[in-house]
Amino acid sequence: LTAEDASVISAGRPLDDEDILLLKAEHEAFVKSMTIRDRITYTLANWGMYFAVFSLLCGYLYYRDRTLIDDLRQFALLLGLFMVTVIVAWILSVNNHWRAEVIPISMFAMTIAIAYHRELALLLSALAALVFTISHGYGMAEFVVLTATAFVASLLCGRIRSRTRLVYIGLIS
Repeated sequence: LTAEDASVISAGRPLDDEDILLLKAEHEAFVKSMTIRDRITYTLANWGMYFAVFSLLCGYLYYRDRTLIDDLRQFALLLGLFMVTVIVAWILSVNNHWRAEVIPISMFAMTIAIAYHRELALLLSALAALVFTISHGYGMAEFVVLTATAFVASLLCGRIRSRTRLVYIGLIS
């Protein structure tokens, strides 16, 4: 194949809109070619990953923050906020040029750091970034960018004395 072939995306240059459309078309063709057994296997693997993430969270809460897991209302609120974060990140990721999926994950990390503590914010924001990254089919680079931004945002929320400092932390992140 030559570099001039329109069906090949050359390496070393940013993707343009045509390249993204080509990749989406290839993905749709791949999904259509999957058998029912392949789809079930893929779905079970995804649900297994989500179960492992949920188990990790429950294990952490059981040993480190027992009061949060004992109060069903608070635990459901925390899981609901987690799901809303992933859904909003998914909605904002429709336009690849914006890279706006980092905003809800960072805001989630800041909220958890302020409401609970930073250690829990680090764990939950990493899990939200992992779920988003795996569900979207992104690689390690996207995961590192999302977690690093969320980690910086949550670690800077140690001592919030004014609302303006909170705004500054959000803008810096």
